[in-house]
Amino acid sequence: MGTPAAQPTLSATDQTIISGIGSAYTGNGANNGHNLTYALAAGSGPGAVAAYADLQATASTVATVTYTISDN
Repeated sequence: MGTPAAQPTLSATDQTIISGIGSAYTGNGANNGHNLTYALAAGSGPGAVAAYADLQATASTVATVTYTISDN
């Protein structure tokens, strides 16, 4: 029920992550639907996390991911 795209890097640009779903129905119960996994990639650029110890929670930083299923 759909074809996943290559692993995307989250950004402010819309990206297709699953195509050809055919309908919004992806099944009921365990092992149905599309599981989304988020991973933090280490890096050294601005805002990057070089090591787990560098992670800091702040009240002013928000990450929002919007997952939309649409019929094109």
